[in-house]
Amino acid sequence: MNHQSIPPSKKAVALARRAMVSIVLFGLSYLLLLGLVLSVTLACIWAGGALIWYKPQLVTVITGVGLAAFGLFLLVYMMKFLFRKEKKEEEKAIEVHPEDQPALFAMIDDIVKKTGTNFPHKVYLNHEVNASVSIHTGYRSILYPRRKYLTIGMGLINSVTATELKAVLAHEFGHFSQKSMRVGVYVHQANYVIYDMVHNKGRYQASGDRKGIMGFLVHKASYVTGGIRWIQSKWYHVINRNFMALSREMEFHADTIAASVTGYEPLSSALLRLAFASHAMSEVLNLYEYKGAQALTSTNLYAEQEHLAGRLAAYYQMPLRGSFADVGPDFIGRFRHSLLVFKDQWASHPELMERIERLEQSGFTAKEASTTKANSLLHNLEALQEQLTDMVFAGVRYNMATSKISFEEFVQLYRAYFEEQTYDQVFNGYYDEKHPPIFDLDEPMWQPEGITAAELFAPAQVAKVHALRGLQEDIGSLSAIAANSAMAQSFDYAGQRYQQKDAAALLSRLNEELKELNSELIDNDFEIYAWCLHREEEIGERPLLKTLYRQLYQMYEWQELSTDLQTCLQFISQTTPYEQIVQNMRVVKVVEKKMKEFLLDAKEMALFDGQVDPGMFLQADRYLAAGDMPYYTRSGYINEQILLLSTAVSIYIHLAEKGQALAKKHLTDYKASLAEAAPVLG
Repeated sequence: MNHQSIPPSKKAVALARRAMVSIVLFGLSYLLLLGLVLSVTLACIWAGGALIWYKPQLVTVITGVGLAAFGLFLLVYMMKFLFRKEKKEEEKAIEVHPEDQPALFAMIDDIVKKTGTNFPHKVYLNHEVNASVSIHTGYRSILYPRRKYLTIGMGLINSVTATELKAVLAHEFGHFSQKSMRVGVYVHQANYVIYDMVHNKGRYQASGDRKGIMGFLVHKASYVTGGIRWIQSKWYHVINRNFMALSREMEFHADTIAASVTGYEPLSSALLRLAFASHAMSEVLNLYEYKGAQALTSTNLYAEQEHLAGRLAAYYQMPLRGSFADVGPDFIGRFRHSLLVFKDQWASHPELMERIERLEQSGFTAKEASTTKANSLLHNLEALQEQLTDMVFAGVRYNMATSKISFEEFVQLYRAYFEEQTYDQVFNGYYDEKHPPIFDLDEPMWQPEGITAAELFAPAQVAKVHALRGLQEDIGSLSAIAANSAMAQSFDYAGQRYQQKDAAALLSRLNEELKELNSELIDNDFEIYAWCLHREEEIGERPLLKTLYRQLYQMYEWQELSTDLQTCLQFISQTTPYEQIVQNMRVVKVVEKKMKEFLLDAKEMALFDGQVDPGMFLQADRYLAAGDMPYYTRSGYINEQILLLSTAVSIYIHLAEKGQALAKKHLTDYKASLAEAAPVLG
């Protein structure tokens, strides 16, 4: 079936018109503002010249020149985006050609014929778990159609079957067929103009520090430019909200075109698995970030992604379909605890489950099915994967020479990392999303009779943890909705419909529920503590429980200081008056004193034995040996001292995060040993 027999919906057509109308109105408003500013500029130049001609004195010359400069300042402000070069990020991608990848291009050619679109000008492979189409967005693209490019992520190819890849690419070619893609070009240019005027203030703001008549006039000009920025920021919201609504609708249309090529099932299964594949790739990258101090790099990220996908599928007890995990809606749902549903007017894509529901309604069933891995389509697969892997790590800065590890070394490292980051199954996931709370460890204990670990970590208790997480997320989202009616006019909560004006009342109710649920969980945590303490005494274990709790509480204190450090040092990266620097540094010195004490303690703590790169402590020693540093003078910051401080803060933040994770792991492992030793007390 040709894509021309699947026209966009009436809603999509209406949204495209609305988006274009908003862009046209923005253009007219800009021309109107430009005309007004041009009139003011000419009037200021004329008035300045007339003043100088009428009474040529020093004061009138300065005033006349100032008036002319005032007008020119406004005119340049309105037109400065024309002289600003758009920064282009270096593309981490490999261009591929038909002679190099005949099987891939044969698939693309078949999709082109079935969708009735043109072949992309160029095809690229990049590192992502995604695919995308793009067009040039320069000024010339406004006047005439530009070439289209297709980019396919190796992380995607590595995670789907050949049929699923075909469905995903057919979706992208569905976008090729959409005339509304040109609306995106216009929106890009409008955003470029607005961003430059609203955010790129540069010297137009700094000039306001000048004294005298010139300073006065520039200061007044800043009021005018402030008004212009306010107007343009409103246009930004209108244009992009309309375009995002159009973008979401065109995603549905592209999905339908893809379903017409392969049936809806391959695209549906691919969309679900991509969420899982992205999770697997994130786990790979998280490990390298976690080991950042050792400057480790990968030989092949995609072999590691595939290994972790299999490992995670086994961990989550997911069935396999061919070589891949059969990812269903239940897997996506297990990570969603929110009861709040609303249409995010700023989202470019619809919700995943909404897309799948619409696909099922398309009526196109699968014409072909294959369990063949999509990466089998590529020649020199391993070489391409390794090249893309090198591109990913080329963008990472390390403080030392990098060391590339083998696949076998990665497997060993991840096994240790996974064990460190996960908790015993006896807890049933209770500690996955929560930390043990702080309470009085010396409070008199009740005697836990007839209680089992299964009751303390029962599904009902774990459900409370998930509900708490969901409530916290919903309260955050509802706070944004209550404060900004543009975010959502209405929403559903727990299956009930609400209007935006009801958000504040619902927030008050949810905050009370949050307090009550948090109190219930704290009570359960105290019962867990009492149970473990009693069990420790009963089996005659060396009293270790309180020590492990206190060690974790100390790490909580470290984390709190970590937040304080990052907050109080923000001013260093900003333009700050000298008097304010003096005041801020007094606060820094108070927090720094605590950091130095903690860094000294960390070196002696058994918690970090074998867990931290010794080079970190050497760097911390250099900082501590420097003593009390001033960090600044009237002429500016002392860069060497600021660098020492920044390095020490980075080390401290790492130790605080690492220490909390280790302390929690030690405590939960000890609790698990007590639970396994005695399932029932009484």
